Amino acid sequence: MYLSDIRGSNLYYTIAYHKDIKTMTGQTYINFYHGSTEVFDFGYDSTDYLFRIDPGGAGTIDFVAQTAGVAQMLYIDGDADELWMGVSKAYMRVTTGGVIFNETGAAGIDFTIESGDIADAFKVDAGDDLVKIGAGFQRGTTAIDNTDSPYTVLDSDNIILTDSSAGAITIAPTDATDTGRILTIVAEHGDDNTVTVDPGTPTISGAETVALDAAFDTLTLMADGTHWVTVNTVQS
Repeated sequence: MYLSDIRGSNLYYTIAYHKDIKTMTGQTYINFYHGSTEVFDFGYDSTDYLFRIDPGGAGTIDFVAQTAGVAQMLYIDGDADELWMGVSKAYMRVTTGGVIFNETGAAGIDFTIESGDIADAFKVDAGDDLVKIGAGFQRGTTAIDNTDSPYTVLDSDNIILTDSSAGAITIAPTDATDTGRILTIVAEHGDDNTVTVDPGTPTISGAETVALDAAFDTLTLMADGTHWVTVNTVQS
């Protein structure tokens, strides 16, 4: 039976309850219509809960959620096969072509997956040119010359390319506490002036410093939580 059936010129809704006497199963639902087209369902039947937007296929009807006065924080566009979050798709957009994060280039918005107590188990930060998987793998390339010396290694650094053609360079990877972190230093113009890796308190496989003296000398280090360990070195 219909518990309520309220109609206007275009928009109306019905609230109804039906029960099958033989099986004692029933359906309870609310339907909203625009004209003759069903635009919203909410209810329950014997097997499923029901929540549908535009089951009648009106075509121009989308789902929009608004929060704190910000329109379209969650938006579903059936015509375009899109779901997106954030003002003007700022956070995430899902299409038939894939998932796009921070399409509008909003400052401070990154893609991060956390696992248990581990923050940044997977992180993409376009602002720092960084891709990071836990403590182990990072991608962040930095180019420096003697005007940047002494250079203190940043959390976003993974590969440091040095140009010592105009003067010597000192690089300070001072923090070795991020266990498993990999850092590679390349002396692209080492024949001109020395590139010295001097972490300060941490050591490099027991040594206080390492010198890269020739062009394309390369040093790859891994942090063990206290000190740096030499993983690979290429020296002429």
